[in-house]
Amino acid sequence: MSLKKSQIVLTNYPYHKCSLRYTLDSMQRLGAEKIEFVCCEPHFYFDDVKEGEPEALKKMLVERGLWMACLTAPTMEYPMNLASANFTVRKKTIDYLVRAIQYAEFFGAPLVSFDAGSCPLDGDEEAAWHRSTEALAYLTEAAESYGRKIAVSVNSSRTASLLCTIEKAERLAQTIQSGSLGFTADTVHLSKLGSSPKEMIEKLGANKVLMAHIADCRGSSVHLAPGEGCLDLKEMLASFDSAGYTGILSLNMRGNRDGYVYEEEPERCMGAGAEWLRGCLI
Repeated sequence: MSLKKSQIVLTNYPYHKCSLRYTLDSMQRLGAEKIEFVCCEPHFYFDDVKEGEPEALKKMLVERGLWMACLTAPTMEYPMNLASANFTVRKKTIDYLVRAIQYAEFFGAPLVSFDAGSCPLDGDEEAAWHRSTEALAYLTEAAESYGRKIAVSVNSSRTASLLCTIEKAERLAQTIQSGSLGFTADTVHLSKLGSSPKEMIEKLGANKVLMAHIADCRGSSVHLAPGEGCLDLKEMLASFDSAGYTGILSLNMRGNRDGYVYEEEPERCMGAGAEWLRGCLI
């Protein structure tokens, strides 16, 4: 296997009940160098940032030898939805993501990750798709102007995202033909779709899958630490490898495991996931 430990990225996903300082100290203790930084309260939420906080966060990252490989802006819950029929909500989401792109430049993060938006189950999905792609085209241009790239998440649930199949990701890539637009693969969602990393990469193109979320599961979409579920993650890593994947491998754990609660012991779950993944790579 030619996937490398240097591709591993730790994240603050399970640390949302911890302070920013504890979170960054923990990732440093776990040997992180690259991180995917989810901009959420209490760590760094754009709408609540005070004067001097961006500079303080940048300093904290440098002091701990952490590089923000990806800035992730949560957009799966109200008031964020790129596909919303409500113009105010849609504009608020676009403005929020433009700030994400600007902050990515400030922190030196080459990649900005978020979701395509969703549609009510009884809504006009084609109209929602048009609203989402129109917004994404604008955001892709913004990302290009700041020298960043966008990684839109491919989900497996229509209730969570319009981008809920690889085929829809293909359609989006064909609609917005830009080198600044890419996608995030997710081992749990790929499993739910009955697909493989290699299939996704071959359909979208090697230069289009920019980030991979690595997580385990137990028959649901709950994201567990690698080794704490029943997915054949070694086979999935081999599939990424055979497709020539060179992007980042970000540990994405947001669920709970019997025996301990991730949000109560985030360092335990992140450490377990990191140890498992490092043991698989060269």
